[in-house]
Amino acid sequence: MKHALLRVCVFSFFITLLPVGAAAKEGLQFTLGKEWKVANSLQTRDYTLLEFVREGDQLDGWKELVAIQNFKKSRDHRSPVATLDE
Repeated sequence: MKHALLRVCVFSFFITLLPVGAAAKEGLQFTLGKEWKVANSLQTRDYTLLEFVREGDQLDGWKELVAIQNFKKSRDHRSPVATLDE
């Protein structure tokens, strides 16, 4: 029960931030329906990951998955090409 409540809190927190941050930076705005649930989340100082699956699916056995990743810009920011080349 604690894990479910934590997931709902994390989901609610990030959903409130996504449209504003995404729209301001990338022009990307979307919403997921109520049938989607947070299956996995990870947050570090420089990286955030949220993975959503449809109700009834699990992270280790999903039919559809939506992953949202956010990388914070570091001081030594490099282009995507330079990062991939490394």
